[in-house]
Order: sequence, then C-alpha cells, then structure tokens
Amino acid sequence: MVRAALDIHSFTRFIPHREIEATASNLNFHRLSPMHSIAMEHLDSGSDGVSQVELTEPPLICGLPDDIALLCLARVPRKYHTLLKCVSKRWRDLVCSEEWHSYRQKHKLDETWVYALCRDKFDRACCYVLDPNSSRRCWKPIEGLPPRSVKRKGIGFEVLGKKVYLLGGCSWSEDATNEVYCYDASMSSWSDAAPLSTASGRWQHADADLVSGWRGPAVVLDGTLYVLDQSSGTRLIMWQKETREWVPVGRLSPLLTRPPCQIVAVGKSIFVVGKGLSTVIVDVGNVGNIGGVIITSSIPKLTSDDDVISCKCLAL
Repeated sequence: MVRAALDIHSFTRFIPHREIEATASNLNFHRLSPMHSIAMEHLDSGSDGVSQVELTEPPLICGLPDDIALLCLARVPRKYHTLLKCVSKRWRDLVCSEEWHSYRQKHKLDETWVYALCRDKFDRACCYVLDPNSSRRCWKPIEGLPPRSVKRKGIGFEVLGKKVYLLGGCSWSEDATNEVYCYDASMSSWSDAAPLSTASGRWQHADADLVSGWRGPAVVLDGTLYVLDQSSGTRLIMWQKETREWVPVGRLSPLLTRPPCQIVAVGKSIFVVGKGLSTVIVDVGNVGNIGGVIITSSIPKLTSDDDVISCKCLAL
C-alpha cells in the first residue's frame, strides 16, 4: 500500500486564480468528509424501520470538488504520472482515463515523448522511450514486449491516441501474421489488439520531381516535408512546394550522427535518431550552421549498438 500526503496549496499556486474562480462559479460547494461520505435513508417497511446505507466514492483531493481536483492534478508534469498512480485507485483510474487525456489535450497540457522500435545485437526487437523535456534526457527501455513479436522482422510501428502499436511481421519460422499488439502509454502495459484486416489500400502515383530527392526517412513539420538524405553523409533537405524543388537545410556532423538514422518531429525540432539511439536535435525554427554543418544539440547514445527501425512521438 502506497500512501501520499499532498499539499493542496502546492498545486493551486501554479493555477491562475481566474481559472479556479471560473470553475468554482459553476459548482455548488459542499462540506466533504475525509472519509467516505455516508447518506442514510430511513425507509418504512410495515412496522419495521429499515436503514439503507449508500456509500459514495471519496473525493480525489480531500476538501475539493473533483472538478477543481482535476484542474490541479492535470498540471502535474507527465514524468510524475507514475507517482500519481501510486496514491490511490481513484487517482490511477483518472490518470489512465480518456477524460485525463482529453483534458490535457484541450488545455494544451499534454507533453510529447519519443518512442523507438529497435533491434539489438541478438536480433531481437526492443522498445525505448525518451522524454525530450527532461533536464537529464536519456533513452529508457520499455519492458514487457510481447514475446511472440520479439523475433519478427518487418514489424509496423505506429501511434494512435495514447497507444503505440506493433503491427504484423514475420520470421524464419512463421509466415506474415496479422497479429497486433498495443502499448498503453498511460498504463505502461502491453496488450493484444484487434488483428489486421485484409489489405484494401491502393498505391497512388507520386510526381517525379518529388520522388527525385526522397532518399530517406521523412517527416512533416508545420506543413513542410523534410527528408534525411543518407546517400552521401547525412544531410537534411526540405521540399519547397512553391518552386517544387528540394532545398538543402544543411549537413549533420558525422561525429554526432550514426547512420542508419530515423527522424521524428517534436514541436519545432527534428530528432535524428541513429545507431545505439545516438540522437541529434535540429531546431528547425532557428537553424544555424557553420561551414554548411547544422548547429545542433545531442543526447548521448546507449552503451549498446541497437539498430533503430522506427521512431514515433506520442503526446499525453
């Protein structure tokens, strides 16, 4: 049993008073007991009096209506959500709920983390996560990958809502499968998902001028297509829709990048993730370069040399 004592003032001091007043004006406040509130109703049944006891859930934060409590708790940074889930079952259910996810999105409180699907030196699939907002940025492993997917090749890796999906794949001992697994980022757990349906999509023709420079992983940031060209060194290029041509953004230092790399966009930055999860961050909104080499920040690689298969971002 994990118990936590919370200072309500430590939450509310970060919240603009106008938000609390606006929420409070629409609520009817009642005195709340620290324990479960008990409503007693006396019903007559013939000559005998029968007492019916109705138990209601305790408040999220003692002394506050749940609406105000949600307003406070939703502002806790994502890196502390694991601790919030340890306080009580109600808190755990709240942090893992769609209501929590929707509230943080609506009020622009959600934080984006980067997820990577890799393959280690034993040819096994593995997953990692990165909090780009942390003061001590580093990749951390995600445990509990479904055993049946570990040896598969050609696995699809996608994000939808607050879940990361592993799609299909095959191995030397089995044909391509339609199995799907999902990782719920709010619950930090893996589960089976509905299998893939029969393929029904169609390929569409791409213009030759667009295809000519598309030689690597791509990402769209603020409506602009960026491609990481690794055919000769590592350089970032962008597609100019007005002139319909590829324009170089700059080269990345060979001392920092370790191809083959994958890329993902977070905010105004592009994360270039290479072998061993060596990571270079390019601030697209403020790109500077020296001698044609882009000025970047970086995150140290792991001690292992895992190959990066795919990278995705998930906001929660």
